[in-house]
Formats: sequence, structure tokens, C-alpha cells
Amino acid sequence: MNVGIGLTAAAMLAASTAQAVTSCDRLVAYASGLPASIWASGDKALAPALTFEADRSAGSDGKPTTALERRVADLPEVREALGLDQDADAAMRVEHLAGTDLFALTSVQGTMHCSTSAFVRARQAQDVHVIPGPKALDGDDNDICWTTGEGLATAFGAPVHVVHDLILPTATTANFTITPWAGGGWAAACRARLTFRAKYTLTDHYCGDEAVCALGADEAVKIAAAYNKLRETSDPAAAFAYGPPPPESFADRLTPVKLAPAGGDFPTFGGAAGNEPGYGGSGHILFPLQLGDHWYAASVGRGGVGWREDDTTLLAIFSLEGRTLTPLASYVVTRSLAGLESAKVVAAGD
Repeated sequence: MNVGIGLTAAAMLAASTAQAVTSCDRLVAYASGLPASIWASGDKALAPALTFEADRSAGSDGKPTTALERRVADLPEVREALGLDQDADAAMRVEHLAGTDLFALTSVQGTMHCSTSAFVRARQAQDVHVIPGPKALDGDDNDICWTTGEGLATAFGAPVHVVHDLILPTATTANFTITPWAGGGWAAACRARLTFRAKYTLTDHYCGDEAVCALGADEAVKIAAAYNKLRETSDPAAAFAYGPPPPESFADRLTPVKLAPAGGDFPTFGGAAGNEPGYGGSGHILFPLQLGDHWYAASVGRGGVGWREDDTTLLAIFSLEGRTLTPLASYVVTRSLAGLESAKVVAAGD
């Protein structure tokens, strides 16, 4: 009898391990067949093939609502794993993997919205115990913060856990680590990577000098695309160049000029009605720009608030007299996903 049970468990684990590969292969195939426009919906583009329990967790805020969920959430071992005081009334999301006895409890804390999860098997209030989480959550290099998420899900009908990059307008790639639940433990994980094409659109502009403003509008989208390509491959503070090199005399005058490192120096000439865009945490880069027969100073960086950055690129153009910058025009260019460039299964760690 014990041998039979062992074989059954081994068979379940083997089937689940095979499903790990199948889930990634199927996700790649499914994503490759979607229309380009669907990616505007972000992670929801992959539903119903990949559906997260958090999207349908108990209560609008995911807080425990049933007696069993409350029992699970009150376990001292769970609170210890989440770094919560036993008596603290901390927000906690509870997910129950459909068709299983597996629960995930997640606490999100800090301005980076970093999440910590604990996993529990519970058939009833008297049969509850904490279990190890998927290996994808192990180690200091697997922090789940800001644009990275994780949770219980159903992938093509199979119960799984997924660690994934959020599909955002600023995304270049999105990695998905899928770990199947084998009924009694976690099976081997697989990894899929989606790479996206970007589209840049001029969505707003502000003019101090109409002639310069018109000339700059023709270049703003191309500058935004070039700057974001640099951001994808280099340090945000790396030198940025666009167009031909400037005359040495202009470069010598521009080199010592500095802009403030944060927002507040993006000119809108009174046209933003108190909603002036500001640069995000990586600040901006000052560079020489030729428009027509004239040379100008220009600054480019991603929009945002504080350390956060959003899906906009901000470009401002200035005249340079001595070391004095005078704003002439500015532009807001918005990045969106134009479609999927590639989708593939990758090795763990790649």
C-alpha cells in the first residue's frame, strides 16, 4: 500500500514537472498569437490563459473573510514569516489556489511596495500548517518590489505560483517564473521571457518661442526613442548624444552648465495650470541639439515624482548665452507598447 502511494506521488510530481515546461511553452505560444493592441491592457492581456488568484481574492481588498482564512492569517508562524507583530492590525492579502488546500498570505510594505509571502496548507481550521514557498522566492536577489509581482495563479488550467515583471508601458521585457503546485509540494519551475516593441507619441508641448517649438516637435519623438534606448543599455547618467557633434566653441560653453537634479526646471511657460511635469529619480541629461542652422542646449529625462518614473519622456530646449539657459520650448512624449517583439522559454538565471 505504501509503495502504491509513493508511486502515485512520484507520478504526480513527474506530471507537474512536465507541466512546468508545458506552461512556459504554452505561455510563449499564447502570447505570440495575441494582437498588438492587447498589450495596452498590461498583465490582463494574458488572461484567461494565466489568471491570478489576487484578481478574485476574497473581499475587494483581499483581506481574510472566511473563518478558515482568518485562522490561517492569525497563525504566529505566518506573522513571523511576514515580519509582522502578532497583535498588529497589518494589511494582509489572502489567496486560495482554486481546487487545492494551498493558501498564500502576502504583506506589502514600504514606498517600494515590497511584498513578503508565506504559504500554508489548510483543509480545515484544525489542520493548518506552514510550508516552504517556491524556490523562485528564495534569496536576497529575488525581492518582489514595485514593478515585480508574485502570486498564486492558474496557468492553462493548472495550479501554479508565478513571479513576474509587470507589463507596463515602460517595460522592455517581462519575465515569468512559473512553479507548478504538485498537490503535495512544488515541482520544478520554468521561465518565459516576453520582449516588447515600443511606440512613442508626442502628447503635449509648451512654447516660449513658436519657431523653435515647431522645429523641436519634429525631433521630440526621435529624441525620446534614442534616450530610452540608452536607458535600456546604459547607466541613466551616461552621456547622451543626438544628431551631429556641435562646434567645439558651443561644446566648451555647454560642458560646465548644470541643471537642477530633480523636477521644477521643466518649463511650461504657464501652460500647465499648476500640473507641471517633473523629472523622475534619474533626473535628466543636458546635451547639445541642432535645429535648422542653430545650436541649442536640451535636457531629456523620464517624467515622474521623487524616485518614481512614469511612461513619459520630457524634453526641453534652451538658448545658451554664456552659461545662462533660457527656456524656449518643451515636449512630453508618452511611451506605449506597440506589440510583442519576441517570446521564448529561457533557462533559470538568464
